[in-house]
Amino acid sequence: MDVFRVRLVVEDFPAALRFYATLMDGACVTKAPDVDAARIWTGRTGAEIDLLSTAVAAADLGEHLAAPGVTLVCFSDDVDAAVERLVRAGGEVVDEPRDVAPGATRFARVRAADGCLVEITRPQVATLGTPLDSLA
Repeated sequence: MDVFRVRLVVEDFPAALRFYATLMDGACVTKAPDVDAARIWTGRTGAEIDLLSTAVAAADLGEHLAAPGVTLVCFSDDVDAAVERLVRAGGEVVDEPRDVAPGATRFARVRAADGCLVEITRPQVATLGTPLDSLA
């Protein structure tokens, strides 16, 4: 699995945004208008932090995921196998593997023994056009 981003659910969104943007050396910040949610990117590594208030997390992710905390968002080509491995390692399934919509991204959530949440997502591959080798 590859870690894709870290999601932080926080109680004091303005203070957290100020702190984490400073931590990331004033990296690129995209904030949703009129919503306490933002994404912070670093320039050197491309790491991402998603920052959500508890209210936004409750509305977007569900009440069971709205408490302040950390989520590691990971990519895996086989979400079901990744969940099985994490359960064998002591994880507890929070959201069973499922497709978001027919043919869409598959995902699941597992809580680690220490309480941190891991979201596992199968990456989607975008089809942008004709492959270059077919143009020769």
